[in-house]
Amino acid sequence: DVNGRMALCIEPNVRSYVGVTAFASLAQEQQQRINFISMVAETMFNSKVDDNAVAAQQWLIWEDVLGAGTVSWKSGGDPSKIQEFKDKINVEVNKLISLPSFNGQNFTVKMGQDLVLTDTNGVISRFVSSANNPNKLQYSINGDKLTLKVDENSIQGNGKLELVYTLHSAPPAVEWKSTANGNPNQTMFSWGSDPFWQKVTINLNIIKSGDLSISKVDKLSGKAVANTKFKVEFSDGSLSKE
Repeated sequence: DVNGRMALCIEPNVRSYVGVTAFASLAQEQQQRINFISMVAETMFNSKVDDNAVAAQQWLIWEDVLGAGTVSWKSGGDPSKIQEFKDKINVEVNKLISLPSFNGQNFTVKMGQDLVLTDTNGVISRFVSSANNPNKLQYSINGDKLTLKVDENSIQGNGKLELVYTLHSAPPAVEWKSTANGNPNQTMFSWGSDPFWQKVTINLNIIKSGDLSISKVDKLSGKAVANTKFKVEFSDGSLSKE
C-alpha cells in the first residue's frame, strides 16, 4: 500500500532488477494503460478487498508488459471471476483511452453557419479544456455534440482546435523498489493521476467572408432592371464597392 493505493508488480518473474527504470522505460501507451487498469480496478471494482479483482488487475498489467497470452495466474482465486473482472476492467479502460470519433478530421466552418459534430464514441464531454485555438473559434459541448461557431473575433483561414482532458485528481503515479521477498531491486507501481493529457485535434478551414448576390427586378415584368448599382454597409459601418 502506497498513499492508500495498492502496490503492484510490473516486473513479472524478475527477482533482481537491473537496468533502466522499469515503468518509465515503457512506451507512453503502456504507461497510460497500466495506470488506467490500476485506477479502474481499485476505484470501480474494489480490488483492494476483492482477491479476484486484484488478480485480474495484476494479470492485465502483466499482459500489457509481456504481451497477451504470455501470463498464467498461479495465486489462487476463482478463474471465472478473475476473467469476468478482466473483461469489465478492459471495457472501462478502453472507454478512458478512446478519443472522439471525429479526431483528426477536416471541417469547414462558415460565419453564420454553426457546425455541430456528433461524437459516436460518446467521450467528447470529457474534453472541456482548450489546449490550442489559434483561430479563436467559439465552441461548446453538450452531451455527445460539439458545436463550432465563427464570430467577429475569429480568424479566417486554416487552423486547428485542440481540446484536452486529464483524468483523476489523485497524486502522481509512484514507482519504487520493493524490499520484500528477497527482491530489494524489484520495481513496484501504484497508480496516480493520468500523466498524459488526452487530446482531440480537429483541422479547420474557417471562413468569415461570403458571397452575396443582389438583384433588382421590375415588379411587373420580373426582369432585371438594367444599370442598377448597389452599395452594402457592413456591421462596422464600412461600405462595399458598387
